[in-house]
Amino acid sequence: MTTDSANTADTTETSALSSEAAAPGARVARSLLASRRGLMCGALGLGAVGVLAACGSGPSENSGNGANTADDADPDTPLASTDEVPVGGGIIIGSIALVQPEPGQFEGFSTTCPHQGTAVNAPDGDGVMTCPAHGSQFSVNGELLNGPATEGLTPVDVEVRDGEIFAV
Repeated sequence: MTTDSANTADTTETSALSSEAAAPGARVARSLLASRRGLMCGALGLGAVGVLAACGSGPSENSGNGANTADDADPDTPLASTDEVPVGGGIIIGSIALVQPEPGQFEGFSTTCPHQGTAVNAPDGDGVMTCPAHGSQFSVNGELLNGPATEGLTPVDVEVRDGEIFAV
């Protein structure tokens, strides 16, 4: 075989291999296109489910007058009765912590941790409200005990009328 005919045979063989290699590549490309289409349809479907679920959700869980913030609180509807708030502790009503540091002394605080906005837990047996996100702790008076927060909880004005606590 001469050098020219050997080169022609190599070129023919290379062309045959290239077209065989191209066919599986084309199949892979069609598979990816179908997968992308399926992925996009699935993502759009999940997005629609999320939007519809959010539209259909009921009110958030809380007790009292249904207030989620002090601004939402109806000043004519009690948040809680004074009997519900333990001395040296407190309860959470929506995003308001109602506390009783001393007998007959009632205060309100936003439950929003000033560090990154996570809601703090109700006071524990020692009267400490703890942020579950990063561990900031606040006294039953709303004062910062331990960071990473750098300030205490925001006060919410409350008043007692006839044994019931109202946001004002």
